[in-house]
Amino acid sequence: MVKFLSVFFIIITFNTAFSQNIIKTHAISLTDSIKYGADFKHYDYVNPNAPKGGTFRRALYGTYDSFNMFALKGVSMNGLGYIYDTLLTSSSDEAGTYYGLLAESIEYPDDYSWVIFNLRKNAYWHDGKPITSEDVVFSFNEITKVSPYYRNYYALIEKAEAVNKYRVKFIFKKGEKSRELPLIAGQLTIIPKHYWQTRDLSKATLEIPLGSGAYKIADYTAGKSVTLKRVPNYWGKDIPVNKGMDNFDTIIFEYFRDQTVAFEAFKAGQFDLISEGSGKRWYRGYTGKYFDLGYIKKEEIPFRNGQGMRGIFMNTAKYPLNNINVRKALNYAYDYEWINKNLYFGNNKRCDSFFSNSPLSSGVVPSSEVQKIIK
Repeated sequence: MVKFLSVFFIIITFNTAFSQNIIKTHAISLTDSIKYGADFKHYDYVNPNAPKGGTFRRALYGTYDSFNMFALKGVSMNGLGYIYDTLLTSSSDEAGTYYGLLAESIEYPDDYSWVIFNLRKNAYWHDGKPITSEDVVFSFNEITKVSPYYRNYYALIEKAEAVNKYRVKFIFKKGEKSRELPLIAGQLTIIPKHYWQTRDLSKATLEIPLGSGAYKIADYTAGKSVTLKRVPNYWGKDIPVNKGMDNFDTIIFEYFRDQTVAFEAFKAGQFDLISEGSGKRWYRGYTGKYFDLGYIKKEEIPFRNGQGMRGIFMNTAKYPLNNINVRKALNYAYDYEWINKNLYFGNNKRCDSFFSNSPLSSGVVPSSEVQKIIK
């Protein structure tokens, strides 16, 4: 009787293990809509033959005292993403779709209980050492240990384990079957184990870190500026998700503590590009010698990326905001049309969705077929 039960148990376990449908793919999407096939050469919105060279100067606000983006103490430099790679990267012309960067391919079961990333064997750090699954496991363990933010962000990941040198598996917590979890795992910034295992990831530092990305830090003035240089032999320069990108030889970040000062510096020619969010400044502030000479060009470019929701949010659990009539009164008191016309020169547009300006936004009245499903 005991032998019979043992055999029965083995058969049941065997059949359960093989009941999963394993998907192997080059990309993963929240909506099952993947624009670019496995053989795509580059994104549609890039010029794959864009010339390389030149210097791009950018303004950043505030200051920094660290090149460690994971430490609680200190203020890390903005733009450290230029020097590190992630397992996956998103495209800018579709919503919720990620393609392989460090990962050449992705595997996951139809219940989304785990995900496996197969790393590119030609990916290496700036010192020439290969990027392996040990680096991925080390990154997950150390980053979640020192950073409460990332510990919370990756809270549904049970563990990461190296299957072999170039194959790493993330196992999600029991009962979690979210199709978003493989994407979340793929967003992990990968740091080099052989570099950080002799350093303290929890502490701020101005020691220039070892990276794997298209750029590396070449020079800096603490708190004021950082110069990035393009890595000419960057391992990923020819893979489809990077083709046509990272074209400047040098990127210089200049820090300004005040946005008004930065704007005046821009008008004086100290940096190359500014994105304007103030209607008043857009219509009245962009004047001066360099505008008259045509050295600075003012151009409106339609913004086609998702914008999410912006607005005034009320805590409806608190008195008197728990009264719908009070909330209505506040809405009437806030004269949106007058404010938009007189302060923002009519540039603002009302949000009509939590996914505004994206394919996920409804935008129009649903078709009769969709209305039947909704009902």
